[in-house]
Amino acid sequence: MKSFLDSYALVEIANGNSAYAKYLDGECCTSVFNLLEFAYYLVKAGVDREKLGFFFKYRVEVDDGWLVEAAEFRHRNRKRDISYADAIGYMAALKTGSIFLTGDSAFKDIPHVEFVK
Repeated sequence: MKSFLDSYALVEIANGNSAYAKYLDGECCTSVFNLLEFAYYLVKAGVDREKLGFFFKYRVEVDDGWLVEAAEFRHRNRKRDISYADAIGYMAALKTGSIFLTGDSAFKDIPHVEFVK
């Protein structure tokens, strides 16, 4: 199955977390919004920004209609403190038939999520 790399997954892959390595062998995707969160992490951490470019090949276009659905998802789960980028990413995962790959505890026990630490 295709994996959607959320911001958490992007950071873990960039940091060499071996639990995420196998997912890069399969089909992957992510959104520009998750790439933005990842870029912010790189800037904030002072990490080599070249790592961002590696993930551009996985970017999928986000349909405008998914934005409202992502907002509704985020609102329904407001106690979980899900970022806007990850809400859009989760919706993109559903719409592209992907499993949402994350280690973000906000997504624990949500359907269509592969939780990896």
